[in-house]
Formats: sequence, C-alpha cells, structure tokens
Amino acid sequence: MPHDIDRPRWADNPRLNSWLAAQRAAFPAWSKELGDEWDFSLASVGLLEDALKSRYADRHEADIDRDSPFAAVAAWYLGEVFVRNLGLVWRCVPEEPPTPPPAGGYPVVYAARESIPADALDRLDEDEAVGGEDDSVPWWPVIDPADTLRATSTGEGEWRLLDLVADCEEFNRWCRSFET
Repeated sequence: MPHDIDRPRWADNPRLNSWLAAQRAAFPAWSKELGDEWDFSLASVGLLEDALKSRYADRHEADIDRDSPFAAVAAWYLGEVFVRNLGLVWRCVPEEPPTPPPAGGYPVVYAARESIPADALDRLDEDEAVGGEDDSVPWWPVIDPADTLRATSTGEGEWRLLDLVADCEEFNRWCRSFET
C-alpha cells in the first residue's frame, strides 16, 4: 500500500531539488579536496567509508558536523551511487522539518513502488501487512544517506557500506525474479 514517500510531491519539490542542485555544484571542490577517484561506482563507497572514518572519531563528531558542506556532499554522493547503479530514486519530505529533525527529514534514496514488478510489490505489501516476518522477502531499500554515513563513521561493529550495496543488489535480484 502506498505511503507518503510514494506521492509525487516527495519526488519533485523545491526542497529536494535545491538540495540536489547544491550538492551537485559543490561536488567538484569536494572531490578535489579528497583527492581520490570519485566515479560513482559501487566500489567507491569503500573510499567514502574510509574518508568518513578518517574525518570523524565517533558518531558524536559526525552528528555535530551533519549539516556541513563535507557531510552534505558525502550524503549526496552515496545517494547518487545508489541512484546511478541500483535504480533507487531520490525522495524528500516537502516541508522543512523542525531543526534538528527528530527522525529523518533529510533526502533519502528509495526503491520506488513504480519500479517494482507487480507480483513482487504484492509480496512486499503482504509482508509489510504482517509485520515483515517473512524471511524470504528481502529488505525494501529506503536509505537516509546522511544518517547512514554518520552511523558508518563510528567504525564500530562489522557493518560496512558495501553491505548496504549487497542488500540493495539482493533486493534487485529478488525483484527481477518476478519478471520471468
């Protein structure tokens, strides 16, 4: 069943469009400052993770810096990798949330309902209706790149950005299995 994120106003609104344009314009200086090869490939998320871990000692430092130009472009870059390689799309709540937002409020990338085969969408909706208990149904990607990068900056645990790439690839394979 559709949610707010599926509404056209989440896909095309001044808040999202201006944020995307600002990050796109700031990207050349950001990439020059970091000096690595920023080619929007899936493999480049490993470089991004390394850059974050070298910049922030912990989540608290990353949270303090969350609205900096560095953090904003890093979030945009991660989102663009998912958009360009994995078919996700940008979405953002059209209204400015309270600052700082209690949860979310930043642009997200999302596997849009319209891109998912009808039979797969039915399975996702059925699974959601029962609380997501069916282990044969993969996680449906909705990624807040800014929050994901702040969480990644801690370096704690075994989780890596490339694990998120693998989860999205698994979701895409699962969806494609409904096309045959």
